[in-house]
Amino acid sequence: MEPKNLISENLFSKGTLFLDNKVYTGPYNIKADGSYYTLARFVEGKSKKLNTKQESLYQSLLKITGGVDVSLKNKQIISGVIVPTQEDYEKGSYTRYFIKRKGTKNIVEVGEEELNNVGSTISEVLFEGFQLEWKISGILNDKYDSKGIRQESGVRDTNRRTIQRLEQEYIGISDKLKNLTQFYRNI
Repeated sequence: MEPKNLISENLFSKGTLFLDNKVYTGPYNIKADGSYYTLARFVEGKSKKLNTKQESLYQSLLKITGGVDVSLKNKQIISGVIVPTQEDYEKGSYTRYFIKRKGTKNIVEVGEEELNNVGSTISEVLFEGFQLEWKISGILNDKYDSKGIRQESGVRDTNRRTIQRLEQEYIGISDKLKNLTQFYRNI
């Protein structure tokens, strides 16, 4: 069975594809192996093979990975939330690690060792890893002086700023970390 994420359907050619060495204009689809066919969806016996100079996603993935099918490279990603230590609470924050499936909002929290597997046993073509500093102790909200200048950063506000900054690059992290005071302890 073909991987559905590599199949493209309901596409329309405006003359970049060829059928029997003639320019083809019309609906087409791309199978997981990178071959182009007429019709919006592949129909056995009805869809005709098209020629192109374009490169499919599968072909470009094979080039990037040196011809290795990335589905064979990926081991299962083990989710795990790392709980802060007493030392982390004394410091005021700790590092959290995540792996995101590219092109989706699918983000999994992992340990540092699992994050380090991106590029070796976890494909960097399909996944990307990142980390963030998570504030866990101190005052809850930012403290401002009479002129509106922040004097002290609060747990909730600092974590909100961190998530807002990361959401630009790692869409979905704000859905993953909704509790801005997770692991908070007032010491």
